[in-house]
Amino acid sequence: MLKPAIQSVLNQTFPAFQVYVCDNASNDDTKAVVSKLAKTDSRIKYYCHDENIGAAANFDFGLNRVNTPFFSFLSDDDMLLPNFLDTAMLSFSANPDAMFYAGLTIMVEDNKVVNVAKEKGPFGCFSPPDGLMEILNTGGLIWTSIVFRSEVLDCVGMLDHETGIWSDVDFVLRIAAHYPIIISNEPSAIFAHHEQSLSSTTSDCSLIWPGFQRMIDKIILDECLSQDVRIQAQNKLIGFLHFQLRTFGERAINNKEYDNIHEISELLARYCKSNITSRLLIFLSKVRESSEHAYRLISLMRRLCIFGTSFRYVLANKKRLKNLQKQYGKYLRDLEKQV
Repeated sequence: MLKPAIQSVLNQTFPAFQVYVCDNASNDDTKAVVSKLAKTDSRIKYYCHDENIGAAANFDFGLNRVNTPFFSFLSDDDMLLPNFLDTAMLSFSANPDAMFYAGLTIMVEDNKVVNVAKEKGPFGCFSPPDGLMEILNTGGLIWTSIVFRSEVLDCVGMLDHETGIWSDVDFVLRIAAHYPIIISNEPSAIFAHHEQSLSSTTSDCSLIWPGFQRMIDKIILDECLSQDVRIQAQNKLIGFLHFQLRTFGERAINNKEYDNIHEISELLARYCKSNITSRLLIFLSKVRESSEHAYRLISLMRRLCIFGTSFRYVLANKKRLKNLQKQYGKYLRDLEKQV
């Protein structure tokens, strides 16, 4: 996917950019792919580390080499829509105080649209902390479709590695908490979602915690925010944490990874104040560990109890996915033709 990713940048209607490929000591044909493209376009720069320095350090390496007024991140399996940079630059011109521009991110799996990040409004330029609350209220932004003003690095600092896999979320929230931001309804990027990715298959909650705790604590301790905003932001983040932990817990039971259940249940009870979910996970894990037959019977009863709700949800979700494909699928098809 690396070649289409780079090609999607080269196809931007806004021409004044650099493509900086940071190769974290890959052992495939990355260098050959980039070198071939670089021969035809001098805007492409390439660096390969002698050894794998880790994802976080590689991000820092790239950020430390930003020498343009704006920057954005692009993973090697994602793509940008042609007008992304052009629209961002026009928005920055109209809002010179804004520290980032965010467009719609079309999330794709197996060449089908499965979601759209920040699909619903309001849209426009948000003053702090309104931008922070808008992001939290609508489920967050994906930075694939964000262009940052470079001076923001002097204002909020670099990525916080102690937040772990949430460093991108933390970075966006820190900016939105203190500076104006632009959120647009213009489709801007294609994000590839993988069911086999680590975050979609693991039940190890160390992937979530304590990085998520640090992100919450930073907002709670931010005295530049009002007490009311801090409480609202904390509640929103804890709600998302509850969803993540419950998902990991059910996955651990399905995978018979019982050692992870107690830690997940403890976090649910202690930080999410969800004793019911915590006890339910412990109960189900003990049942499955002692009797597979009893577990299957209980699972069947649970499915029967929620059949009506589940059936309505499945129908509604099927209709929603059909509408998303109809509305946004054309962007994916048009992009595939260009790259």
